[in-house]
Amino acid sequence: MLKPRLSADFRFGLMVVFGGLAVVAITPFVVYRFATGNHLAAVIDIGIQVAIVSIVAYAWRSGNMDRAGLLAAMCMSGACVAVGLVAGLAGALWLYPVLVANFLLTSRGPAIVISAAAVGTLAFSEGLGGWPTFGSFAVSAMLLCGFAYLFSSHSDEQRRRLERLAGHDPLTGALNRRGMQRELEAAIEAGRRDVPCALA
Repeated sequence: MLKPRLSADFRFGLMVVFGGLAVVAITPFVVYRFATGNHLAAVIDIGIQVAIVSIVAYAWRSGNMDRAGLLAAMCMSGACVAVGLVAGLAGALWLYPVLVANFLLTSRGPAIVISAAAVGTLAFSEGLGGWPTFGSFAVSAMLLCGFAYLFSSHSDEQRRRLERLAGHDPLTGALNRRGMQRELEAAIEAGRRDVPCALA
């Protein structure tokens, strides 16, 4: 059941991959931080892992990828800010993959606001030290956000075009079985609301 859903829903598949990789990547740091006595950072890391698993489970059960993506962007950006404030630059560097994920998991407007807030908070925190470090961090993070924005825009447009092409016969331009499936789903939904319907 998981494999068909992963291949059918790009954003859900991306969230599962991002969540799984993040949980696996964070685990050694939890062990290291407990071993070195940095219990606060270790507890924050465990909280991040629990949040990631919870958001992926919510996405799976609800199917509401817009809300799940927004939750993921807010939680992971907030978690990176927390780790950056506790661990300094070593923690702040985790924000880079999260910035990219923000633009892939949620719509671009909220991704810009969430990413700018996270970068701004970390760039001007005391944990990054003086001017050269926080300036470099802020500029490189904003450049990364710009590239992620462009990539996200381009990939969304390409996916829309491919879905449009996949729903029509290339020779006649008429709807094919994928297009018919969409029409059937719309007709079934209209029938549930007692609205007369017909297939075109």
